[in-house]
Amino acid sequence: NIGSKAALGLVWLSYMWFVLLTPDAPGNSALDLDPNALKEATALSVNFWFVTPLVLPQLAPVIHPALEGLFETLITWSVLYFGFLSENRAQKQNMLGFLVGTAFLTNVFYIPYLAIRNAAPDLVALSGEESERKQQKSLERLVENKIFGPLLAGIATFAISWGLFARPEY
Repeated sequence: NIGSKAALGLVWLSYMWFVLLTPDAPGNSALDLDPNALKEATALSVNFWFVTPLVLPQLAPVIHPALEGLFETLITWSVLYFGFLSENRAQKQNMLGFLVGTAFLTNVFYIPYLAIRNAAPDLVALSGEESERKQQKSLERLVENKIFGPLLAGIATFAISWGLFARPEY
């Protein structure tokens, strides 16, 4: 298992170098950030899951809908990682920090999580699963709920529709 952890560490370092530091990746490196890019990222964050544009449209920054749709779809995708909370792994690390970080900077946090998480346990007997389910925390119960996947699919569908059809002036 040490080999896979080392390989994931190498993947993460390569990813960080290429995406954040090298001039070969599309866009500016993290060392040469454009203030407009930070402004755009802030505006996208304010419009998180379209709450501001739908509830308080006068306060919502106006951004190209295709960019908003893509951003919201990626955020929704990263929320799927919250399903890892219900894994049967005794973790030494607090996973919530990794999951929140993954929602904002996907692979910057996700790859290290994969590297440091504990190995999968042996299968639990069916009788033990029921008592274990009762002990799940509320966030774990939420992500294991049958509505969680369809809810995220609905948000992603709305985000794609928004990207294609919202703000016709673009």
